[in-house]
Amino acid sequence: MSPLEIAYRVKQSSQLVYERHFYKTFRFNYEVKQYPRSLFNKISFSEEQCKQLLEQAESICQNRINLLALHDFYIGEKIDYHKDYKSGITLPKDSFGKTIDFRESSIVGDIKYVWEVNRLLFLLPLALAYRVAGQSKYLDKFSELLKEWLIQNRFLQGINWVSSLEMAIR
Repeated sequence: MSPLEIAYRVKQSSQLVYERHFYKTFRFNYEVKQYPRSLFNKISFSEEQCKQLLEQAESICQNRINLLALHDFYIGEKIDYHKDYKSGITLPKDSFGKTIDFRESSIVGDIKYVWEVNRLLFLLPLALAYRVAGQSKYLDKFSELLKEWLIQNRFLQGINWVSSLEMAIR
């Protein structure tokens, strides 16, 4: 290793140590606000689209989601946002995110399945179903899932803080 590479690696390691300790005190506000329905008034759906949307939202309310090749998959009573549902591997929640080697399948399983759940794509049908039907159960499920994600994914802790791309998609 050249002296420049050694200096770079020392700097990189020092940065990880600093970030790991500095961000431990960061806390999210878990309050989910209820926004006025007028924000959704510009969205309109056909009768068939409304039917499909409400069916999808009902399925999500029963903790059944489409997860890549796993269609209408029962995800459990509470979603484990650190689990690869294809292989069954559960990742540690308390590891500093930047130190997790997400390319190592023996450690993380199929990372696509972990990150697909964490993209939270199932929240949109719940919000739209609330807009269409006006039933609070959809908004309640939306709030429950979002709060649970925030509780399970402390800032920079765990696999869901490894990829900047995944954070941007969320």
